[in-house]
This record gives sequence, C-alpha cells and structure tokens, in this order.
Amino acid sequence: VLAAIKDGHSHFTNYQGDEISTLLDSPKQFPLVLTFEATRAFVVLNQGLDERVKPGMEVLGINGQSLAEILQRILPNLAQDGDGRTYQMYQLGISRGFFQQGRPGRAGFSEAYRLYVGNPLRFRTTVRDPRTRKSVEVDLAGVTPAEAAVYVEQNQVNRDVLTGLRTLRAVMGA
Repeated sequence: VLAAIKDGHSHFTNYQGDEISTLLDSPKQFPLVLTFEATRAFVVLNQGLDERVKPGMEVLGINGQSLAEILQRILPNLAQDGDGRTYQMYQLGISRGFFQQGRPGRAGFSEAYRLYVGNPLRFRTTVRDPRTRKSVEVDLAGVTPAEAAVYVEQNQVNRDVLTGLRTLRAVMGA
C-alpha cells in the first residue's frame, strides 16, 4: 500500500512479532554492502571473507538473475516519492545508521533481497572490476549480522574504506 501511494514520507517500520520480522531476522544475509548510482550497484564493504570482491566493484547479477531483474522484483515494493526512483535507490544503499560506531548495520539491499527475491544461504554473484573491466563470478556465503560485524573488520579489502569511515567519525564527533 505504501509503495502504491508514492509518498516517501509514509513509513511502516514496526515489524516485531509478525512474519516480516521473522524474515528480516533470518540467520543469513547478502554479504556485500552496496551503494547505488541510478540502477547500478557498487560494493562499499565486503562483510564476508572472500577477498576477491573489493569495494568499488560493480554487482551485475546474483544467483542467475541480472541486477535489472532483481530490481524489477524489489522496487515495486518500496516506498517512493512520486514516480522518481531516487528515494528507492537510497533505501537499498547504505543508511545513515549503518555508519554509527558499534552498530554492525544492515544495508537495505540485503533485506529487500530476502523479502522480495529469495533467502538463499549462498549468493553466486557476478561482479565487474572497474580497473580491468573484467567480470568474474564468485560464490559468496551468506553471513549472519554477528558474522558480518566481525568479517567486515577482518577482510583486508575493506581496510581503506574503514580507515576513511573512522576518520569521518572522528571529525564529525560521532
């Protein structure tokens, strides 16, 4: 209903005690934190242990579906402002709360993927390296929120991004 009225100021977030809450709290999630530029998705952080997927890589598809096909299933279910997609793409990316210190943070894409596409334990993900323009398919294990909080720090591919985030927090006093 909220997606259909196209008013980005209308929200419903009380998921406690219902079927959506159970799905949102499922034990595994997509291990990549993404940001969106139009309808293209880029890795911000890798919350898994596979070091082949680095921040800056573009996600082209997951489990045999192109990103465009995945978005066709997700976007009709997200609140939006009018007919624009900007707010929806923002919801799928990293949220402000994601950057708060001490919070593992969930990105909207992993939750939307579980709700509207599927809840697999593994994610056969096609990514493209921006430097070489070569695509590679990697089999990524889903991670629990607790694992994600630990792995994001352990995975060396995140080192520069995490250093930048710590600097930003220090400057902003967060």
